[in-house]
Amino acid sequence: MGATPTIEFMNPVHDFGKANGGSVVNISYVFTNTGKAELEVTGVQPGCGCTVPGQWSRKVAPGQTGSIPLQFNTGSYSGPVQKSVTVTCNDPAHPTSILQLKGVVWKAVDVNPMYAIFNPVADSPTNEARTVRIVNNTDGPMTLSPPEVNNKSFTAELKTLKPDKEFELTIKTVPPFSSGTVQGMVTIKTTSTNAPTISVNAIAMVQQSIMVMPSQLMVPMGPLATSTKMGVTIRNNSPTNIVVSEPSVNVAGCDVNLQELQAGRVFNVIVTFPTGLEITPAQKAEVSLKTTHPQHPTIKVPIYQVPRPAQTPAAVPQPAQPRSTVPSAFPPPPAPPAPVKQAQR
Repeated sequence: MGATPTIEFMNPVHDFGKANGGSVVNISYVFTNTGKAELEVTGVQPGCGCTVPGQWSRKVAPGQTGSIPLQFNTGSYSGPVQKSVTVTCNDPAHPTSILQLKGVVWKAVDVNPMYAIFNPVADSPTNEARTVRIVNNTDGPMTLSPPEVNNKSFTAELKTLKPDKEFELTIKTVPPFSSGTVQGMVTIKTTSTNAPTISVNAIAMVQQSIMVMPSQLMVPMGPLATSTKMGVTIRNNSPTNIVVSEPSVNVAGCDVNLQELQAGRVFNVIVTFPTGLEITPAQKAEVSLKTTHPQHPTIKVPIYQVPRPAQTPAAVPQPAQPRSTVPSAFPPPPAPPAPVKQAQR
């Protein structure tokens, strides 16, 4: 076997100790090529976006050292942290190496979690609650003002667990919601010079109470060469079970079958379209079902058929144009003279 490179790290595990939250920790891993051929470091891949590699030593001669600099952003972390970085190189014995960094991120005021995420159901009369813990890690006292919310879809209430030290923030949704995403911000002013303002994002990703997937059926271009089956799933996200019944389709020759996959929660509708089916653009074809949901007593799923491509009209042959009898403005050119015959001797 020929000469090969060998990568050897001085310390593959780096403990940065204690870092202030929001700061950037700079780390450098030193390695040596203890092999007999040139070492080429081809990749440095952190495990998440909070760790970013710098310009590392890509080619290192035998006996020489190189380095891999990294930056770790502590902004979204609090407490003990451990991260890993994957290094790839042309060392046949160690083509992949795992580097680790660890430490403790310290924040003067710890807010956990920094987001309050909800998944309410549209039309639901109940609200959801999320709890956020606020801890003063400094030696001095800290008091908090009443929370302020910039969106009426949320409310916030603050409770003191340990005076000057620990607090509990409860954020609730305020129904009803329409489908989509609703965002708000809860802001609290403090007496701490390290964190004069605390902000918590509130995000509600509202689900439809009744979900129909797909929302419409698209049948292949007609006339259908063979019988075709297509399905529709109905999911009930509301807090109470429902009954789905009376499936029907207003297209002649079609068959519809209703199945209950999960009692009161998930239903499946199978529509069978017959051979030769053609749905005209003017025809309002649809699948219809009845439900016991008070806001959605009827479910209708439109049915469309892929239109035929437009045909290009054939070219119409043009009749031959008659020769004009109008005299030309220019006289025709004279005829060439006839050849002169020579007398025979």
